[in-house]
Amino acid sequence: MATVLDVVKASFRLIGVLAQGETPSASEGADALSRLNLMLANWSIERIHIYTKLRSTHALVAGTQTYTIGSGGVFNTTRPVKIDQAKILQSNGLESPLTILLAAEEWNAIPEKSVSAVQPLSLYDDYAYPLSTLHLWPKPSGTPTLVLVSWQQLTGFAALGDPFDMPPGYQQAIEYNLAILLAPEYGRPIDAAVASIAGSSRGSIAQMNMAQGLPPAQEPVEQAA
Repeated sequence: MATVLDVVKASFRLIGVLAQGETPSASEGADALSRLNLMLANWSIERIHIYTKLRSTHALVAGTQTYTIGSGGVFNTTRPVKIDQAKILQSNGLESPLTILLAAEEWNAIPEKSVSAVQPLSLYDDYAYPLSTLHLWPKPSGTPTLVLVSWQQLTGFAALGDPFDMPPGYQQAIEYNLAILLAPEYGRPIDAAVASIAGSSRGSIAQMNMAQGLPPAQEPVEQAA
């Protein structure tokens, strides 16, 4: 998995500050990290939201089908913007994937929701705000562990060693746009190709967020029956 340092090195290479295999000095790294976080903050103001993927585990309760998730919910964690993967962690360490239902109609179409099984087979998130509700089918008869890989809104990085795990397309946009931001400070000209890729990749992120309905709506949405 890439780290923030990998991204910073790529941005410096794009403007000719570093050669392949070189590492920025401590002061250069700190400066780049500061500029990166400033850029992400500005993008957030412009509603070009940046997302990172977070893996989390949650204990299920026997006979319980629904769980709220978010600050103060049954799963008291950051409310997911989008659930990318859902799995059941087995006692032997293996993980069984769940089918993610994308619409309330899919959940409502299940005729017998009270069925129990050793482990669920599908999951539906209503994405309500500020707490969303996870619905599992069949409801667990035991106490397995639910694993979620979800998109979370990113506000910034704490250190160069932080992992950089983002949806497709984000890394290129951040590397090239950070290069544009760093170039004047280091007296480097901005290559036309770098500027073009920076602009097009940034626009692609904005379009992807809109196409997938991100960020989440702040109004209540349809609740599953």
